[in-house]
Amino acid sequence: KREDQVDQVVFHHSMDGGILLRDSPDDQDQTEIQKRKEEEAQGQEQDDDKEVEFDPPEDAQEMPVKNPLRNQFNFSDRAAQTKNAILRERGWATEPPPTTGFTGTVTQWDIFDQY
Repeated sequence: KREDQVDQVVFHHSMDGGILLRDSPDDQDQTEIQKRKEEEAQGQEQDDDKEVEFDPPEDAQEMPVKNPLRNQFNFSDRAAQTKNAILRERGWATEPPPTTGFTGTVTQWDIFDQY
């Protein structure tokens, strides 16, 4: 007898992480890296704030040309699409051992007499 194995557990979110103790060398390294990244981001923001001179086109030859050969169908290259793998796990189950039925009647006095 063959039965498909069904997994009943669903993980909606799983994230591995680590714990750093304060004032440990690893924590100091992490804070230095974080400060350096923040300083770089602020430096880039300051560079972006600088004004860029815009020279408008003076005649029709300098005007930008629109590309008439654009993709009208929003086609994605087949190689760039992700393939969803098919789950092909199968499970085998053995036959349960034979069982026999047993019935009986028990009263409170039968239990009391046994103890």
